[in-house]
Amino acid sequence: MASKAEMHSVSIPSGLKASLERLAESRNVNEAELVSEALTRYIDEEMDYSGAIDEALKESEEGVFVSGDKVIEWMKSWGTENELPMLEPDIILAKRS
Repeated sequence: MASKAEMHSVSIPSGLKASLERLAESRNVNEAELVSEALTRYIDEEMDYSGAIDEALKESEEGVFVSGDKVIEWMKSWGTENELPMLEPDIILAKRS
């Protein structure tokens, strides 16, 4: 079931508007559909990013960390045949009371 849509007005720079028109025409959809799709994707990504930050802050407050050397080793493996899996915390600090 489709959700109820509401009308909103936004200012779009002319260059972006022209690109939106071209893309809508090439995909055979209207501009409003493209704007809605783009906004949905953007909000989903931002919510995921915000959630990841909240989780990282929670872990840091609990004293859970991954050592810098392990992070660097992991990042150097990105895009290689031997790419390392996501790291598990290797530093757990005792909670202070």
